[in-house]
Amino acid sequence: MEQEYLDNVPLYDVSEIPEDYSCFVDVDAVDLGRVTVVDTRSANDFEKAFVPGSINLPGNFIFHQRTLKSRSLLLVNKGVLTRQNAQLCARLKEAGFIDVKIVRGGLHAWRLSGNKLAGLPEDVAALSRLTEIEFVVALTGGDAKLIVGQSWYDRVRRYVPENIPVLPIAGDKSFAMALVKALGGDEVSRNLPVIMLEGTLEEYAESQYRNLYRYEASPEAIERHFESLATVQEKRRSIPDRYRCRGGE
Repeated sequence: MEQEYLDNVPLYDVSEIPEDYSCFVDVDAVDLGRVTVVDTRSANDFEKAFVPGSINLPGNFIFHQRTLKSRSLLLVNKGVLTRQNAQLCARLKEAGFIDVKIVRGGLHAWRLSGNKLAGLPEDVAALSRLTEIEFVVALTGGDAKLIVGQSWYDRVRRYVPENIPVLPIAGDKSFAMALVKALGGDEVSRNLPVIMLEGTLEEYAESQYRNLYRYEASPEAIERHFESLATVQEKRRSIPDRYRCRGGE
């Protein structure tokens, strides 16, 4: 878990990087024939499921591709780490990239919109399911809100840090209502993914919200997740300052 955490989270203070949410778009609003699709995930994830014809360039590598500066870029990834995407948007604009868009809801939204993805069915389906590290990083980084069934709420709330929104839902129509509440009214909230804790509630077909991810774990497992995160963060703080990345291109 420690290595995966270090692979996903920069070793510099991301709070100092400006965020720009203007890049986020619904995939239906994009003329896909006029954009270059750039997948910013790792090569390993890209090989499992990808947009046909897209190129694989993790975020920091895009800055070194000068030929891309004048193109209309459509960035895709899993979509759950919203703040990192917003920070990448700001940095690319500052670096002179003239037209950058990021798919709201990531590759899961791409698939739900009817666009093609290459990959085995199980790998494509996994784009809407979170790994343990994605679950923890998305919630602790302010990237997402968590939805649980009413009967699980007290136990989950006990183990999840107080600053993380946890929304209990129950009843036949409450899932759609909870999504409306989770989205809020402002643009930033509208971009925030919602994580549904599986096993605590039924899935409702009437919710067509594409920025929805699933995660399955018991309340006790969630407690262990955040305990492990605290251990990893303590190890991060022990890294000598000379080895830390400064967030440059």
